[in-house]
Amino acid sequence: MYTRFLTLAALICCIGCSESTSPQTTANETNAPAIPTTPVKYESGQTLTVNVPDMHCPFACYPKVKQTIADQPGVESVELVEQEDENAINDPRIIVKLNGEFDSTSAIDALSKVGFKESQVVTTK
Repeated sequence: MYTRFLTLAALICCIGCSESTSPQTTANETNAPAIPTTPVKYESGQTLTVNVPDMHCPFACYPKVKQTIADQPGVESVELVEQEDENAINDPRIIVKLNGEFDSTSAIDALSKVGFKESQVVTTK
């Protein structure tokens, strides 16, 4: 019974992710100005925060975002920022650690192609 419930919840979440059109705003959303998506290259050792407002669930959306960014050259790791509830995304940001040259324009374009059109780099370290 519990397995059926989890399967149904994941299915509902997947449907919501694929049909979502409005960006999610959250209380934790940063007010930092967005870095333009003009060709911007980052170097090894830097860490980026990327806001992905169309990412609504940790079961289908986040894995797709993580894989899309992880497939980009220069990416060491991709992590979802800490969430209030592990079964929901209330803060749609990811932390990207770099181990080589990274082209943010290509990465944002790749996210757009898989359904996350509102994505943008919001901070760098």
